[in-house]
Amino acid sequence: MYFTKQNVTELGGEYERRKVELFEILTKTLTRKQMAEFNTTGFSVLTPEQIHLVYGEESPFNNSEALQRFSQMDEWTVRKAMLQNIRDLAKKGQEHTDMGMRKKRSILLSPIVNGVFINAAAELSTPLILSPVLFALVLFSPAIFGPVILSPWIFVAVILSPRIMCPVIVAPVSLSAVVLSPICMNPLVLSPGAMVPFILSPLVLSPNILSPSVLSPVILSPFALSANIFNPTAVTAIVLSPFVLAPSICSPSYVAALILSPHAFAPLINSTGKAVTLVLSPSAFS
Repeated sequence: MYFTKQNVTELGGEYERRKVELFEILTKTLTRKQMAEFNTTGFSVLTPEQIHLVYGEESPFNNSEALQRFSQMDEWTVRKAMLQNIRDLAKKGQEHTDMGMRKKRSILLSPIVNGVFINAAAELSTPLILSPVLFALVLFSPAIFGPVILSPWIFVAVILSPRIMCPVIVAPVSLSAVVLSPICMNPLVLSPGAMVPFILSPLVLSPNILSPSVLSPVILSPFALSANIFNPTAVTAIVLSPFVLAPSICSPSYVAALILSPHAFAPLINSTGKAVTLVLSPSAFS
């Protein structure tokens, strides 16, 4: 269906018919300059006669205030005012966006279940507080300053998602994996872990503090400046993962293996443990 003067009159009555007739007359009065501007910029400025036609007493859009205001403006003033209005609208839109971003600065008391985060860097670069996570996939989503606080993780896969300055504090982690996701300045504090393998995920400046772990191997993941402090481990392995400047302080290991993982400046301080096996893992200054 398309609108004609007849069916518009049938639907809206005499008032709508007058609107259609007004635009028919206005179209006939367009100058060559106005037509050229419509074809190039998409808009043009009404002439004084056209302004009177649109806002005058006989028009269905009669508005004496608008008629007086626009009649006192020349073409340059109209264009300047229009550009200023566009800038004002853009500024208000930006303020609205900034407010929305401020509201999303943290995720609080919002449990996440069956979540899929793909290319969600902005969303994950916010603090996660008192928001447990169950069954989630994080893919291609690097995060910067997205601390996890009082938010346990279960069945979470972090893949190809580097994390920088995202400490994990009082947030137990279980049955999760970190794969191809470099980690920097991510301390683990008071956050026990179970069955959390790190695979092809180098770590730097990411100490483990008071965060015991079990069945959490480190595979092909070199690490540096990442101490274990009061952090016992059990049934775990470090495989093909050289490390340096990573002392263990009061952090014994039980039933653990160090396989093909040379290390240096990584002393064991009150961290003897039991049933620890070293396989082709030379040490220096340790």
